[in-house]
Amino acid sequence: MSNEEMEEIKRHFGVVAESLRSDIRQIAEGHAVIRHELQSQREEIRDEFNQTRALLRSSFSQLDQRVDTLESDPPSSLALTNWNPDEPDLFLPRSATRREMLKTHVFILGH
Repeated sequence: MSNEEMEEIKRHFGVVAESLRSDIRQIAEGHAVIRHELQSQREEIRDEFNQTRALLRSSFSQLDQRVDTLESDPPSSLALTNWNPDEPDLFLPRSATRREMLKTHVFILGH
């Protein structure tokens, strides 16, 4: 191999190596952008989740107070004076009693 051919191979290798460096830099920059976007989305989702949790806790607290009030001091209306929390409810799955369903909902949302 002549010196001229060796110099041509070196130049070609240098061009290829510089092209690879450029490609690697672009990949690294793209990776950094993606990581930043993912972190932003994680924070947004975490904030929305915390807001939803707070709303659910507040709602459950209010519902729990209403159930306690109804159980401790039944109203005089005809519809609710006949309401028995231990009776099966036609609208609940597997003939669950109203009391069981209330306990289940309070447990799920309260934790």
